[in-house]
Amino acid sequence: MHGESAGIEPEAEVPQAVVLGLAADGVDVRAYRPRQITPELLAAVAHVVVCGGELPAFTPPAPSLERWDDLPFVSDGYEPARSAIVERVECLLARLGAR
Repeated sequence: MHGESAGIEPEAEVPQAVVLGLAADGVDVRAYRPRQITPELLAAVAHVVVCGGELPAFTPPAPSLERWDDLPFVSDGYEPARSAIVERVECLLARLGAR
C-alpha cells in the first residue's frame, strides 16, 4: 500500500511544525513539496480521504471516498492533530488490508 498527499491549494512547503513533528517520528519530509490535486492523480487512486475541504469539480468518481472533517488543525497543536490522524490512518489501513 502506498499513500499520497495532495491539496486543492497546497502551501509551497511543508510547515515547519510538521517537519519537526514528523522528524521526531523518524520521517524526513524536508525535501517534500506539497502537490496539487490533478485529474490524473485522482484517476490513479483506489481510495480518497478528504480532510476538511471539497474536491475539485473535475474529480472523477473514486472507488472509495471518505471524509475526515473533524480533525484538529495542526496549527492549533501538532500533537493532538498527529494523534487523531494516526488513529484514523491505522483504522483505514486495517480496513483496506482486510479487502
